Amino acid sequence: MNDEDNKYRNMKTDDTITDAMYIMKANQVLNSEMYAYCQSEINSGRVNFLVDESIAKNKLLSQAQGKKMSQSQRADYLMPFVQTSILKDQMLNLVYENDGAHIILKQASKKIKKDKFSALIYGLYYCKLQEDSRSKKRKRDISKFMFFN
Repeated sequence: MNDEDNKYRNMKTDDTITDAMYIMKANQVLNSEMYAYCQSEINSGRVNFLVDESIAKNKLLSQAQGKKMSQSQRADYLMPFVQTSILKDQMLNLVYENDGAHIILKQASKKIKKDKFSALIYGLYYCKLQEDSRSKKRKRDISKFMFFN
């Protein structure tokens, strides 16, 4: 996260880890809210995924620049596409269940993890919280727009 307020800059020491993790423990209510938000963002088209890795690889190899790349350069270039394919596989492995007011997503196969999907929904939800806090700060006072003659 960008430290816009610079509130962590004065706490930085030589031992500080710059790329730290954000840890969040969710309960069933929060998970349901995050699942619903993720689903609405994907269905509305506000979240787009990269193309499949095989399509990206074929496009890359059809270009002269892609043919000049070494194996490691190609692997580095294709890594986001591979990760997206893994994410899609994890999403397809989830089974939707409704437990009253709560949404429960269970794995159809325990061999396929759901860590990338969890990272996606946590990230989307964190972005939502940031946008909500910014929009609350930007609310205007209607009295400032009233003019009297």
